[in-house]
This record gives sequence, C-alpha cells and structure tokens, in this order.
Amino acid sequence: MQPHKKLVLDRYQVKATFLERGRNIEKHPEIVKMIVARGDELANHSYSHKSQLPSRSGCNIL
Repeated sequence: MQPHKKLVLDRYQVKATFLERGRNIEKHPEIVKMIVARGDELANHSYSHKSQLPSRSGCNIL
C-alpha cells in the first residue's frame, strides 16, 4: 500500500480490500503488516501475475 493511499483511507476511516501478488508480499512484508494492522482485507492475486489463460482474443474469454 502506498503511503498516500493509507493517509486517505485513515482520514475517511475507510476499510479496503487489497489484492496483492504473492511475489510482492514476499518482497514487501511490511505492507502486509500495515494492511492487517489497519484491519483491512488482504487477498492473494496469484504469485507472479503471469497469464494462466490460453492465448485467446478478449471475446473468447468469459
């Protein structure tokens, strides 16, 4: 979470859900601590964000 986003969320007392990639969580564990300390929700958004879908045009993906 970027510091300015934290300030805005704190200012308006808003909770948020963050979808983080596993690779970023490993590289920046302090972000996870900040999200949890604020009482926000943290969800996994894959490990590396590499496409796991077959290569198709957008109209073929539902």
